Amino acid sequence: MISSLVLAAALLAAPPPTAGAEAPATTLNAAGLGRYQSASLQIQSGDNAGALLSLNALAAEFPFVAEVFAARCSAFLGIGSPLAAAGECGRALGLKPGYSPALYGLASAHDALGRPADAAEYYRRYAQSQDPNALPDFKARAAARAEQLVPTAVAVSPSPYPPAPAAFPAAPASPKPLGPECLNAKGVKVCYQFTMPVQAEDPFQVLTRALAINGLSVVQANPQAGTLVTAWQNTNFGYGFIGAGRGLGATIWRRYLVIVARAQRTAAVTVRLENRRCVEGAESPDGVSVRYGECVEFPDGPVKKHQQQFEDLGDKLKSSVGGS
Repeated sequence: MISSLVLAAALLAAPPPTAGAEAPATTLNAAGLGRYQSASLQIQSGDNAGALLSLNALAAEFPFVAEVFAARCSAFLGIGSPLAAAGECGRALGLKPGYSPALYGLASAHDALGRPADAAEYYRRYAQSQDPNALPDFKARAAARAEQLVPTAVAVSPSPYPPAPAAFPAAPASPKPLGPECLNAKGVKVCYQFTMPVQAEDPFQVLTRALAINGLSVVQANPQAGTLVTAWQNTNFGYGFIGAGRGLGATIWRRYLVIVARAQRTAAVTVRLENRRCVEGAESPDGVSVRYGECVEFPDGPVKKHQQQFEDLGDKLKSSVGGS
């Protein structure tokens, strides 16, 4: 496996762009860039825990800068937390598809987690990347490691459970109209709506920070379309079985789609709860899709407990952003 210090070198080779006070959310300002570079130097020196302290603050202030999350991915690799690293690099790729340091980091995370097929896939994507951040020597190392993993990947028995597709693309062109979608098949409300004031700070940053305070990480964002999508989370709430004759226990997974319709001084916010049931042992390394186990739709959801938690979340979000 390629070390996190090697990955850090690739990150330092291409710091994120900067802009002034009116910068879009995908760039750092000058002060943010300095903090990012200091954290990257900490990673290079092996102080990954110290770097994470700085990067956590940066991520809260700049939730749409892919390079910050790729750096957090490297730091998590450095402290031996590949599952957390996979989530961070997955989020970076959701913000900037094809960003090569995140491809490299996700490959390293899968490698450390003992997932040879996934690791080989992302090593190859890095090796074949046209991203200018993909350096020739790193491409060669990635290609070599992918070749080493191929025999192992081929020898692994394929999972009998197909991966569940993500319900939403990384950048939907426009949100679907709500109305009927706020009610599930049983007529249960699965949307929470409120209006928030639009002030100097971008409402997407305000909402992303509010979600993070409540333990929810945004893995897909499209400010142009007005959408935020949080990571899939396993509630560990057991609910029935999946698969005829197999008797595999299932748990409920959930995520939230946030749709923002911005006006001049206010923004209408709709938070929609999405559920599915997945076999026990399923995982979501990148937060975008659930893998390593079969998943099915859950038209009967949410259960009463999760419905109340959803209402509580909506109340907290509305309160934290000054909504009404």
